[in-house]
Amino acid sequence: MAITIEKANVTTPTVQVSGRLSHREITDLKPTTTKDSTKIKVGTFRTWLEEWHLPSYGMQKMNIKVPKDYSFNQLSAILKDGNFHINYLTGQKLLVTLKDGDFVGEKSNFSNTNLKTDSAEADLTNWNGKITLQSDSGNQIVKDSTGDFTLNNRSGMSQVHRQKATSGEITNASGKVITTRVKADHLTINSKNGTDIIEQMEGKLFLSSLSGKSVLRDNRGEQTIESKSGDIIVVETAVNGKMNVRSETGLIKMTLSKGYHNKQFQIIAPHGQVTSDFLWQNHAVKSAIKIQTTDGIVKVLEGDA
Repeated sequence: MAITIEKANVTTPTVQVSGRLSHREITDLKPTTTKDSTKIKVGTFRTWLEEWHLPSYGMQKMNIKVPKDYSFNQLSAILKDGNFHINYLTGQKLLVTLKDGDFVGEKSNFSNTNLKTDSAEADLTNWNGKITLQSDSGNQIVKDSTGDFTLNNRSGMSQVHRQKATSGEITNASGKVITTRVKADHLTINSKNGTDIIEQMEGKLFLSSLSGKSVLRDNRGEQTIESKSGDIIVVETAVNGKMNVRSETGLIKMTLSKGYHNKQFQIIAPHGQVTSDFLWQNHAVKSAIKIQTTDGIVKVLEGDA
């Protein structure tokens, strides 16, 4: 099922369905309307006889058009699999459950957006409002949008690009996290054994991982990076805010601009190996850069890459 919802030059909402429909489906297609809501049921329901004689129904398409001044109190959809596309919509709540397929939302404004997927991909562009995405293995993409966001994923990829928010949170167990040019007061990332790439963030960052790899480049703001056994790679081509970096047994490699010679470094590595181009101490109380490892490897290098 492919569903498209968009604003158009209509005076009342209209629904157009194309594709082969079963008899039961045609019967169920009539919208159920109450004072506060309208419900439409569509899907390929097949009796055993229809399965026998008509095994393939092909792709079905639903196009819903609403007036340009229309605003949803709540727009909700539950789909087993399909493609769901919305464009230029406004409303209070958007609730979508999609097992497989993809959800694409563009240039819309909802106070609260909640998308729950299994393996389906969720893609939001130029979106305004609070965003909550939850997925088992599907990819999640939010870009060029405004609003607080929460992304949860087990093994898929979570991406946030050019987002403006007060706060953001990304939790990803074994997939990949990529953020670029996020501007937020607070960004929290919780990762287990995946790969995290954070670039050009403005704001306070807290990143925690178990055994995955963390790569941070040219971020602006206070950074706290913690890992149990994962590697942490930091590149800063200009002097940034305070950094607190810790990996118990992994590699910590920091490549910093020469301006960091004016900053105070504290490195704590009771059983680890330390190589540093910058002067450091074990007990620098007011350090701008604090690096800790139990028995890992620490490399702090001067350079631009």
